[in-house]
Amino acid sequence: LILSLVVVKICDKYTLPLSPYMMAMATSANIGSAATPLGNPKNMVVHAKANISFIRFVSKMGPPALVGLVVNTVLITLYYRSELSTATFAKSESSFADTDSDDDADDEIGTRINKDFRML
Repeated sequence: LILSLVVVKICDKYTLPLSPYMMAMATSANIGSAATPLGNPKNMVVHAKANISFIRFVSKMGPPALVGLVVNTVLITLYYRSELSTATFAKSESSFADTDSDDDADDEIGTRINKDFRML
């Protein structure tokens, strides 16, 4: 949740499409949470009941999570290929990330997120 604000501000600052980066962040966080016992509540239960060490849990669950992240990256890239191929990495002249008022910036962020995800 905290990282989403950073992603929105970076996308706005460099005029990048918001949807691919927000979707990648959300799905990657979910997939990556499988790698450790602390990643999600189910993993805590499995870790406690299996009575294995943290290192052993990560050594068994880390590789599948890493594969999942690679597959996720490929799928996100393919799904958003048209948006990503036309994106330019240029610094925006009028970025709400540079505004003095946090409330105004938050309102603009909410408006941008709603607009970009309306198509989903």
